[in-house]
Amino acid sequence: MRHATPGLLFAACALAAACGCSRQHVVDPPRDSALDPGNPGAARDPGRPGGLTAEVGSGQAGLRWTIADPSRVSYFRIYRQSEREAEFSLADTSAAQAKTVFGLQDGLDYLFQVAAVNPAGYEGRRSDALVVRPGPAGVSINAGARRANSLAVVLTLSPPSGATRVAVANLASFADSAVFELAATRAWTLSSGPDGVRTVYVRYRDALGNSAATSDDILLDRLAEISAVTENSGGAAMLEGQTVRFTLASGEAEGAATVDIGGARSGLRLFDDGTHGDAAADDGVYTLDYVIEPGVEANAAAVVGRFTDAAGNVATRAASTTLTIQNTPPVAITAVVPVSTSALNVFWSPSGAPDFASYRLWRAETRNVLTAPTRAVATTVSSRTNTSFQDGGLKEDFRYYYLVEVVDAGNLASPGPPDSAVTLNDFPTPVVVDTVSTVGTDRALLTWSRNQNTDFAAYRVYQSTTPGADTTRTLAATVANQSTAYRDVTGLLPSTTYYFRVYVVDRSGRQVPSNEVDARTPP
Repeated sequence: MRHATPGLLFAACALAAACGCSRQHVVDPPRDSALDPGNPGAARDPGRPGGLTAEVGSGQAGLRWTIADPSRVSYFRIYRQSEREAEFSLADTSAAQAKTVFGLQDGLDYLFQVAAVNPAGYEGRRSDALVVRPGPAGVSINAGARRANSLAVVLTLSPPSGATRVAVANLASFADSAVFELAATRAWTLSSGPDGVRTVYVRYRDALGNSAATSDDILLDRLAEISAVTENSGGAAMLEGQTVRFTLASGEAEGAATVDIGGARSGLRLFDDGTHGDAAADDGVYTLDYVIEPGVEANAAAVVGRFTDAAGNVATRAASTTLTIQNTPPVAITAVVPVSTSALNVFWSPSGAPDFASYRLWRAETRNVLTAPTRAVATTVSSRTNTSFQDGGLKEDFRYYYLVEVVDAGNLASPGPPDSAVTLNDFPTPVVVDTVSTVGTDRALLTWSRNQNTDFAAYRVYQSTTPGADTTRTLAATVANQSTAYRDVTGLLPSTTYYFRVYVVDRSGRQVPSNEVDARTPP
């Protein structure tokens, strides 16, 4: 809403000679005979316009004049001559005693004259010439500020050349105006009433009564409020590293909002720009997703909101919620050591928490232990001095992640950083193919001993028509069920000798072959 309306400008003087222009005298040029009727003497003289003044703007001049007897006038002709032109030319016509002429160049002097034309087409004598120089004029409230928190403001005046006085008003009609001698700045009082947009109107005048009008507006805002301060703990105690979302609702954008957590933490800045957890920018709701820092503790501490709006108004502090932050010192895992293909030993530092209750050891298959879908409690240890655990029943050659939570007497848990290790990896135990029998001209039935490895992945049956059935030959079948130790191989040719091996594959992709057996299909 800010910034001045285009500044209106005005004539520097009434006559070229009075303004010190290069023209020493302005002579009324002869009437154009083409404009006279056939018998000029028979026509009534429409009279000579007087009181020519201008209220001009950038690139334009709003002319006004008077005439003694308007009933003698059919219309008026407006003549113009710039300082770069040798003579006057017809600029426009008007049926009224006013006309705005457009297309002027700012900073350039123009001479204007007006002549009246009677109903018979007779043009009377032209008015005295008026010098007009378009150029900017303006006003700003409180040095261009967008908001004010008081009715008392300061106007910065930017008058056009030649101005001597200024009228200032809160009404566009200037009915409440006050007139002052020109100064660079002037104190002013905005109109009273509810907060909202206020406009100040200014009209500059020169010694001859020519004027230039302009205006500026500002948002009057005298009150800042906090309607709500909230946080999302739900009354539960929070811990270091957890996130608390604070919100402060004010109803005003572009302000400054903070919260204090009792004496534990003060001046936490909240945001209304769509970041830091804020849902929508510039809606007057300020938000912060605060990650609790190390060492911050509070017991039912008042969450106090503070707000200063863009106009500088300070809201009454609001405390509408309390927050508890407990800081049980975490412990770190010192080592995770592989023991076998299915077990890891986990060691951690002892806790110094005065209200120690237990250690809770978490295990997961990804680094984000406490949020991983695979998370599980590996063990709970109630002795402060027992700081190790052997975790068994694990996958071979697989990385596991662990962290230790210190649980206090109030059942609050403080998690330490994660650590990880990989179980040992051995080749799978091979199986023995017991028998192979042909059960038709195109098939053979194989049976083998069952593999017992915990990281079993599959049995793979390879076949060949020459000795040496290995992984470069035909894959006849894959059996994923560890307890299924047989396979009926089909699609064989009659009267053909086939060689078979069964490979055991583990989860890491290692595979070992069985003994090779052969069988011949009947004709």
